[in-house]
Amino acid sequence: MGEESKLIDIDSVHNLKKKYKIRRSGRTTGASIETTIPPDAFAREAARHGMSPEEAIDKLDIVWQYNSFPGLHLNFVKKED
Repeated sequence: MGEESKLIDIDSVHNLKKKYKIRRSGRTTGASIETTIPPDAFAREAARHGMSPEEAIDKLDIVWQYNSFPGLHLNFVKKED
């Protein structure tokens, strides 16, 4: 995505943790895997972009970053027109 590398510092003592089930989407093998995004976390990210959660569903995309560190990093970005 052409962005400069940044270190992500996670405060594992004070961050919020929620556990959710994983489910398959679609009917074929190799289909996507889905999970829930906590509504309060999504509302916070929508507000950071100056949007209501309802507006953000239509105007934001999710970008997953992974492969060079353990786990996944989820970020919300404005959709490109």
